[in-house]
Amino acid sequence: MEYIIRFSVNLFDLGMFWYYLNSFKKMKSTPKILFVMYIMAMAAIWSGINALNYPFLNLLTLVSVLLVTSLFFESTIGSRLVNVAVFVGVGMIIEPVGLILLHTMNYVTEADGV
Repeated sequence: MEYIIRFSVNLFDLGMFWYYLNSFKKMKSTPKILFVMYIMAMAAIWSGINALNYPFLNLLTLVSVLLVTSLFFESTIGSRLVNVAVFVGVGMIIEPVGLILLHTMNYVTEADGV
């Protein structure tokens, strides 16, 4: 069950990144089904890496997936790097807000023994 939640959250994150890029950049001519399959595969791979519980590897995977995703859009390499850095940076700033929300909702994981 926890893997499904991770997959859903990662799919949401990748969807947000796609929306972010699509707002500012023109998408290259790619069949939509290919792009959807790519996003699903990347979310699954990222979820597998999340399950390993290595934060540095998780961050490296996130940046790699976002950089490859940015290749679907017309842009320079500098612009791609800035877009990824901004997206990851905003995510790191907002993450403590999510932690506070989880604590206010009294969320308990299986690892906590409940």
